[in-house]
Amino acid sequence: MPTCGRLSLKGREMCEYCVDSKPRGEPLEKGTSEHKCEWMPDPEDVLFEGMDTDDISDSFATCERPATRVSIDSTTEIHLCAQHQRNERQVEEEGLDAYPLEQSSQFVTINAEAGCDYVSDLLSDSVSRCGESASHVKLMTQKVLFCEDHFPE
Repeated sequence: MPTCGRLSLKGREMCEYCVDSKPRGEPLEKGTSEHKCEWMPDPEDVLFEGMDTDDISDSFATCERPATRVSIDSTTEIHLCAQHQRNERQVEEEGLDAYPLEQSSQFVTINAEAGCDYVSDLLSDSVSRCGESASHVKLMTQKVLFCEDHFPE
């Protein structure tokens, strides 16, 4: 079943951006070879029985070769009504929701009918979903640099 960001869509309408995405690859521009490959092994492949999960990163071997390609993956984060889209955009513009350099977001107008996924304060006792019709979707795009040997097929 496709998912949108962190939410399961069981029983909910999906927009045209709620599809299983596949990362696309692009060669790095010339002159960017000073970047290293960002490949890391799968944690399940290097986790030993009895290992403290805080020590997992210590056992990761990273690749030291120069990056030659970038993998770009976009996923749907959340559907928003007009009001909550403005609120989310304002939070981002104020820098309160800063993302790492390799991650970015954008708001895209949707054509399909979907409900706004905004949820009120999760720390309160009365959590509620907006439920208005969504007019936008927040897309998250992540870029990861790889050498030729570690670029995903």
